[in-house]
Amino acid sequence: MVFDRIVLLFNSYWGFELKHKHILKYMSRYYTSDMDKISPVESDSEYDNSVWFFWDDLSKINPLVERCIRQAKKYSGRNVILVSNDNVDKFVDIPEHIWKKYKKGLISKAHYSDYVRTCIMEKYGGVYMDSTVLQVSQFPDKWFDTKFFTVNVDGLPYSNSCVSRGKRSVFFFACKKHNPLMIESKKVLCNYWKCESKPVDYLLMDYAWELCYLKNNEIKSMLDAVPKSSLNYYTLLYNPDLLQSKSTLESYKEFLKDLNVCFLKISATGLKKIKKEDNCLLDSIIKYEV
Repeated sequence: MVFDRIVLLFNSYWGFELKHKHILKYMSRYYTSDMDKISPVESDSEYDNSVWFFWDDLSKINPLVERCIRQAKKYSGRNVILVSNDNVDKFVDIPEHIWKKYKKGLISKAHYSDYVRTCIMEKYGGVYMDSTVLQVSQFPDKWFDTKFFTVNVDGLPYSNSCVSRGKRSVFFFACKKHNPLMIESKKVLCNYWKCESKPVDYLLMDYAWELCYLKNNEIKSMLDAVPKSSLNYYTLLYNPDLLQSKSTLESYKEFLKDLNVCFLKISATGLKKIKKEDNCLLDSIIKYEV
């Protein structure tokens, strides 16, 4: 494939720009010809506008994920639903080609989660949060008064390495059901996995969103209208060593007060490199309801 010849690890701004250009060209060549022809059928459901999490294997759920779900139930004011391999077919239909490639290991858990969240949010709307997003206060009502909300920040470290450049986050977003970005990115991902057996990049969903942004004026206007957010949402994502710092309930609460955000994204990958010790920040996060 063309992208097999792309050097993915560039250190310069123009190197990343070249990478993004080649990947978008590759994906556009195959997946954008009839994206505007989808006409969703409106239907009401008890699951509309819920808060959604995905965890593939409930037998392997970890204490941090359990804490994140409990925090969401405390603050969200909405129905909180954990989707897994055991119940996904209760909510959405997964195409056979995607399910088979996932079971064979050709589609990773992360990329399967990308597709599932897209289907869920297209059908029901609400809020999608990664399973390591820790909610610590109520969401602002204004986030749900617009067509689409996501974390949009300036100044992220190495932001040019991601095609969204910090303007969008696939780990947290809110929208109404049948949102055009969900409709079109669902089709992009579905068609991609019909033809491919490996991702062009780990951030495949980010590229799908960017492709829709470039190809559809309605989506472009919608995403351009997303307000700027605080960099503090990323504090623990980009500083995972903080999770090993000494902590008590009081210092944990003070830490959250200083950040002044309603949730924090924690790196699932970074957690694998951290040794949880008693009385560290990660220990406080898992033990204490805040």
